[in-house]
This record gives sequence, structure tokens and C-alpha cells, in this order.
Amino acid sequence: MKCDDGAVFAPYDGGFDLFPTSWEAVSHLKAEWPEWLSDHSAGL
Repeated sequence: MKCDDGAVFAPYDGGFDLFPTSWEAVSHLKAEWPEWLSDHSAGL
């Protein structure tokens, strides 16, 4: 699913992927929703 700003939200069984359009958006999402991040050391 494409968002208004061109980012992509891709839900799937068991979770979702986000593909932001800028590094600023990535930084904002990391700060706002840290519990969404993987515990894996590589961030996967």
C-alpha cells in the first residue's frame, strides 16, 4: 500500500514492513516507535 508521501506500507501475516521516502522519516519512526525495531544486532 502506497502512502500519500510515496512511502510504502506492506502488511503481511505476522507483521509489516515500512519503506519511508527519506532518512528524516526513518529517524522519526525510530524515535517515535522504538518497540517496532528488531532486536537483531543487524537490525533485521
